[in-house]
Parts: sequence; structure tokens; C-alpha cells
Amino acid sequence: RAANLLFDVDMEILRKSCRWLERLNEFAGLYRTINTNLSDQSLQHPELARRIKNITGQYRINPSQIRFELTEDDLLLEDRVLSNLKEIHAMGHLLIADDYFAGSCNMERATILQHYFPGFGVKFDQSVVMNLPGQSAAEQIMEHYHELKQLGVGSVTMEGVENQQLPWFMEHFSQNPSVRLQGYAL
Repeated sequence: RAANLLFDVDMEILRKSCRWLERLNEFAGLYRTINTNLSDQSLQHPELARRIKNITGQYRINPSQIRFELTEDDLLLEDRVLSNLKEIHAMGHLLIADDYFAGSCNMERATILQHYFPGFGVKFDQSVVMNLPGQSAAEQIMEHYHELKQLGVGSVTMEGVENQQLPWFMEHFSQNPSVRLQGYAL
């Protein structure tokens, strides 16, 4: 961070992700997506959208296969960042608000993001998910999930789904392609 290398690191991770996805598409016949974070330095970088377009254009992948997670909530509505995100969204990449329900991303922020980026995604924070299968946490997740879908959110990721939570999530979301489960020990 201090050496201002995060932008270069983010772009190298993007390049490796594109290479990996291209190989999956070609050799395994699989069409998968991958989420990658964009640091605060990258979000503010004046060359961000151009570099993403150049890197992804070098590979035979669909832009929708690369999803960008946004954790720097305080920056999202700054002019430079908003301009970058609009360009990235216009390329066909899904933008995902990270740390929903536990961090600074809430329904108010989701409404603003939906205005700028229709069909954006949200990622429920693992601290919320790890509380399951408690009745209160389960009810809150279901309530927020339904509100987000009414708002028009395109994708919902549940972070930190581990063995003890898996049965509950499978029961409630297994037939729903817009919900992605993300675990660490699975």
C-alpha cells in the first residue's frame, strides 16, 4: 500500500484470473465466474477502466465472467471512482457490494448502487452467515434477501458458508441460480 503497488497487483491478479477462466472455457468446457477485489488505489486510478478492458480483451472470456467486489464503500460515490465503475459496468462486468449487512453496505447504499449499476450484486458478510443456523440470523438473511431481490439486485453471495450452515442454505437457496455460496473449508 505504502509503495502504491496495489493497482499493479490488482491488474496482475486480473490477468491471472482471465488466463485461468480462458483455460476452463477451452479445455474443460466449463463456464465459470470469478470474483476479484479492487483496492482503493485501483478504484481511484485514472487508467483503471482502460487497463481492465485491455487485459480482459486479451483472453477469450465473456466480461460477465469477471465480477468485481467493492469493499471501499466510502469511495464508491466519488467522481473518479464513479466514472471508473460506470465504464467497468458498461463493459459487462458485474459489480458486487461486499460486506453487506455487517459492514457499511446496507439497504440504503444498495438502493443508491442499484440506481447507478442496475443488476449489481451483494455479498453477505461471513460474520452474519457464520451465526446460522440461529433462527434470528436466518430470518434476517431471508428478509434482506427478499428486499434485495425486490430492489433488482442481480446476484447474492453468501460468504463463509461452512459445513454447519450448508444444510440451511441448501434448503433455502439450492434451486436459486442468483444465489452463490462461498465457503472456506468446503
